Amino acid sequence: MESNQVILGQTDIERIFPFSLRFNRNMEIVDYTFSLVELLGEVRGHSFLDVFKVVNSDAFGTIDFESFKNNSSVHLRSTLSTSPELLLQGHLVHQAENDTLIYLIFSADSVPLNDGLLTDSSLAKQMEAELIAAKEKADSSVKAKELFLANISHEIRTPMNVIIGMAELLDDAGVSDEYKRYIEAIKSSADGLLELINDILDFSKIEAGHLVLEETPSNLHKLFSQIELTFSERARQKGLFFIQQLDKDINDSLFIDTSKLTQVFVNLVSNAVKFTNNGFVKVTAKLMDMDDESQTIRFEVQDTGIGIQGENVDSIFQTFTQEDSTVSRKFGGTGLGLSISRSIIERMDGDIEVISEKGVGSVFHFTLKFLFAKQAPKTISILNEYTHKKSLKNCRILIAEDNPMNQMLISAILDKEEILYDITSNGERCIQRLKETEFDLILMDIQMPVMNGLLATQYIRNEMGSAIPIIALTANASKDDEMIYRNAGMNDHLSKPFRQDALFEKIRSLCDAQLMKKERVEVSVEREVPVNYSLSSIEEIAAGDQEFIVSIVDTFCKNTPNYLNQIAEGIAAKDLEKIRFSAHQMKPSIDILMIMDVKETIREIEEIAARDKNRDEEIQFIIEKFQHLSKSLIRVIDDLSERFLV
Repeated sequence: MESNQVILGQTDIERIFPFSLRFNRNMEIVDYTFSLVELLGEVRGHSFLDVFKVVNSDAFGTIDFESFKNNSSVHLRSTLSTSPELLLQGHLVHQAENDTLIYLIFSADSVPLNDGLLTDSSLAKQMEAELIAAKEKADSSVKAKELFLANISHEIRTPMNVIIGMAELLDDAGVSDEYKRYIEAIKSSADGLLELINDILDFSKIEAGHLVLEETPSNLHKLFSQIELTFSERARQKGLFFIQQLDKDINDSLFIDTSKLTQVFVNLVSNAVKFTNNGFVKVTAKLMDMDDESQTIRFEVQDTGIGIQGENVDSIFQTFTQEDSTVSRKFGGTGLGLSISRSIIERMDGDIEVISEKGVGSVFHFTLKFLFAKQAPKTISILNEYTHKKSLKNCRILIAEDNPMNQMLISAILDKEEILYDITSNGERCIQRLKETEFDLILMDIQMPVMNGLLATQYIRNEMGSAIPIIALTANASKDDEMIYRNAGMNDHLSKPFRQDALFEKIRSLCDAQLMKKERVEVSVEREVPVNYSLSSIEEIAAGDQEFIVSIVDTFCKNTPNYLNQIAEGIAAKDLEKIRFSAHQMKPSIDILMIMDVKETIREIEEIAARDKNRDEEIQFIIEKFQHLSKSLIRVIDDLSERFLV
């Protein structure tokens, strides 16, 4: 083994500091560079405080992880026989994302001591100066790499926006079935490339220590419903059973970063479906512990797929790693998904593990603790986009976009809705056009020549005093960028590549109320209306087991609002398959509770959605049925909750 080989992980900081070691919160040495082997011997797994004695303990304070984290320098003596009483100096050079510290260790025998402390010698000053310079070089390297990846992402997303957008326009043009297959291939390949770009950006953020959690009050039941909608059909097409089990005692409102947790499940479940040809994929969430403030939940993703060889299990979470090269050739992928998932779970103070047997299958599991959030009132808000909205063709939109292909794409999309628009190629011309003509909304690119979108927005807000809605159309997709746009005065943003429906939704949400009226129908419960359901079938099955009845009622009350919202979202997106699937999922519970006034309604909704003939006409029929369905079911939920769950 060469002397410059690094045992410690391959981060920029560790390459720059060859004499360094890493220890965790328990003060356990978890790794170190090869250069320290000759000095200390094999010390991995040993306690830092068993290997070293802190010389300046009085000045250093309490000897624990926090004191090492808060002090940049410590003076040590080795306690090992390989280097008896060797005087060393340690400098903190990096606090890693997984809550470990990296210390640079070097010999300080040549520096005179004064009462057990290093004196302010020229050698010590030189070491400190070199250390600062090396750390600045490391930080600069990390920033340069992050900027490079961000720029590459931007340059790829811009043509990807045109590719995906034009494919959607072709798909809407009524082409033959043969050409539709070609279009689907284009869209699928583009989505795969976009997923790869996102993985690389996520990996870059994790490596730079910029992974930030955004925890908001969230519903795990709804998250599981979305996972089911995403993967159940894909599993069915492969002949697999897709099973989900969510503990009924898991709270409806917990503080969760749903985006990051969903990303973990998408990585794990997509792998499970990809690597399984027979049997099932099962996703479970089990409540393990609970107190007044939180719940601890164990998650599992199990499959009966190809499994992993025992000797390869420990390596699959490493970056760019798959079990072997044949996996990449046969199934595709970069080997980033599991590494990113592990980093997210660790950032959530969890630990992900896998149990696997080649040819039998795998179980990935992790446990997380979530704080309770305030319960939201049990009501359903349904966005009625079709019976009350006015035509978009009276909306005047100003476009600021310098890329000719993107100009052509946006024009073609807006032409479909007969929207009036004007196109400018930079921020300065956008401002001039806004001064000359009245518009209802601006679609603003960010990176443009002469004047970029941020400066143009600031001028419109501060100099012109205009409150016109501005949507950023950008290939920069990070949360930091989103905050910059908001601070500049933009109302919303849409990341490239974007979908037509997403663009129209943004426009409708911000255009003038007289042009774009959206009615939110709050489904209220009229207590005087009789509630029409029966528990006789459940009571017969339960045979006196009251807990069983309560569990059935609780499951119904938790799942039904999620299914109703899925149908509402399907209506908003004109997604008949989503409507059909959600209606199909609701039928068994409606039957077992004998909710007679909606028993036929839910079947009609499923049948109408399954026709897939005149989409607009079918949506109108579904809206009429859905109003009755939602009102009736909310009455049932409230009545059952009062009887069994209060």
